[in-house]
Amino acid sequence: MTIPSTIKSLFFFCFCIIITVVHEASAQGNLYPIYEKAGRQHHAFIDVSGKKVISLDTALHLDDFEVFKSKYIFPYKVKGTQRTYFAVNKKGKVVHEFPSDITPLRMTDNLIVIMKKGEFQLPEYGLMNESFKIVLQPTYYAIYDFSEGLAAVERSGIGFINAQGKEVIKCGTSYMGAKLSTPKFKEGLARFMTHDGKMGFMDKTGAVVIQATFHSVNDFQDGIARACLAEEDGSCGYINKKGEWVLQPEGGKMENEKFVVNRQGSVFIGGYSDNLIAKRTYEKGRAVGYVNLQNQWLIPATYWHAEEFKNGYALVVSMDGKDAIIDKNNTVMAVGIFQHMKAFDNDVILVTTARGTYLDNLNTNTFAYYDRSFKLIWKAEK
Repeated sequence: MTIPSTIKSLFFFCFCIIITVVHEASAQGNLYPIYEKAGRQHHAFIDVSGKKVISLDTALHLDDFEVFKSKYIFPYKVKGTQRTYFAVNKKGKVVHEFPSDITPLRMTDNLIVIMKKGEFQLPEYGLMNESFKIVLQPTYYAIYDFSEGLAAVERSGIGFINAQGKEVIKCGTSYMGAKLSTPKFKEGLARFMTHDGKMGFMDKTGAVVIQATFHSVNDFQDGIARACLAEEDGSCGYINKKGEWVLQPEGGKMENEKFVVNRQGSVFIGGYSDNLIAKRTYEKGRAVGYVNLQNQWLIPATYWHAEEFKNGYALVVSMDGKDAIIDKNNTVMAVGIFQHMKAFDNDVILVTTARGTYLDNLNTNTFAYYDRSFKLIWKAEK
């Protein structure tokens, strides 16, 4: 039977539409940064399968090594001492050139954080929409990423704005410090810091829900947050959203407002992730393993060093100094030189593959990407 030419044409047209839709859907997903040449040169991006989908013009530069998850990234060209910034979409196309007095920094919740020089040439920060119209004039000393509909801003202290730029929690509610490097709401609560450096949590109205009695706290994850009474690791435990201890610090106790360390027992190290907490026991020569919230050993203390789980995997170092990556069942997924591991939005994991700092490995192109099943999806060609 012969298929009429009109049906063939219709079939081909539909097939092309399907391919186009698939391509567009792929282009909307997260893209992950790579360098096509060592020395952090020739920026490109891969998708979650490891396929290269964007290769920037060699004249375009990016200072940051971050996931491309919003509508645009903002590379620049250098001419003399001046930088000209551009907006590039997920097809790798330049769609906008910014005026010389505006520096686009990043996108957050479909808004562009911009910087302009204000009075006395000091940087001031504002917001621009996706159509490159300024929706919040640069008046803040800093604007952080949106989280749960609010973004922290800084001007005489920390406050929060909504997507319309309205200051819903007035600046001065919290104060900046090294312990409050990325203020944001997570699971309805945000960390805040008082003038004397103590930390607690507030809700989205700015009301204090956990008093500022801690030396430091982490953001909540699955209803649990790491909280420390002092600078020492042994002073850290884990609280719930009522501020109650779920796991109290085991490495000592407070005496006369000072933390007295006990080196005979155990200490919790790192944050709470994937229902696991790294714990060091001095009874086994400083060995590290993992416990759950009931303080039960799920992974025995057999490691010299162990980091937080990320996307179901953790970087560990054996007692004889060998690097490895394990899963939550303590199964060794890979053995090699793995000094750094970074999880990107529960999709892929970046692992460095040489000695040195994280930046050293980026400079020398000695890193690789793995997917959630720990399948290698990309590695720099030698």
